[in-house]
Order: sequence, then structure tokens, then C-alpha cells
Amino acid sequence: MRSNLEAAKRGDERAFMTLYALRAEEAAVCTSLGLPEHEVKPAIVQAFREAWQTLPRCHATQAVDFDAWLLEILSRCITVRRGDESNPWQAPGDQIWGLPAALRTVMLLREVFGHSLEDIAHAQDEPESTVRLWYRNALEGVSVEI
Repeated sequence: MRSNLEAAKRGDERAFMTLYALRAEEAAVCTSLGLPEHEVKPAIVQAFREAWQTLPRCHATQAVDFDAWLLEILSRCITVRRGDESNPWQAPGDQIWGLPAALRTVMLLREVFGHSLEDIAHAQDEPESTVRLWYRNALEGVSVEI
């Protein structure tokens, strides 16, 4: 992923399409947890369009960094599609997107993208003990299976 990420940052469309292919399924899972089914595809298109446009400014060098950055973009796209930017995560039964951002990020990076808590801690520049606590709190706050 690293070589594709670096090439995509330099404007290589093929490398970006490879990143898309590597992460589209995970993006769809995350998005489907926050939006109705008919909104998922447009939100993913919007997110990857924004990712392509802003990728040269992305500081990610590892997969986990890229995935955390992509989650931030997906969060913004979901917020806009929900139409309530002041309090976007209050939909009934929407427990994952109702979590505080740090907990949600750790949960999705672990459960959807499959990163280790150690790698997530490094990417988030937090002690591993803090990330483990956030993950445990996220699991306690969510009763749906991803």
C-alpha cells in the first residue's frame, strides 16, 4: 500500500485506483453504519473524490494512517448527507456513529480495517493503554455487530 500511497500523492491515477480498490469495501461498511442503503454509494463516491483532491496534502505514510485519514473524510461526507452538521450522530439505533470520534475511529480501524491496537495507537499518537481503553469503551457502548 505504501508505494501506491506515495505514487497517488504525486498524482498517479492508477495508484489511487489501487488504493480505492483496497479500501472501497471497508469504506462501504463504515458508511453503511451511518447512512441508509441508498445513500452509501453516493457518499463513498463523494469521499473518494475528496480524498483524490486532498491526497497531496495527506501526511499518511502507512496503511493505518491512510485509513484514519479516510475515516475523517467519510465522517464529513456522512455528516453532510445526514443534513445535520451541528449534531450529526444522534440517529436512533446508530450506536457506532454516536460514539465520540476517538472511540469511533479506534473501533472502526480495528473492526472494519483490521488494524492492531498497537498500530492504531502509533497512528493516533496515543499511548497503547489509552487506545485499549477507548476500544473497550467503544465495545461497551455498541451492541451491534460489525
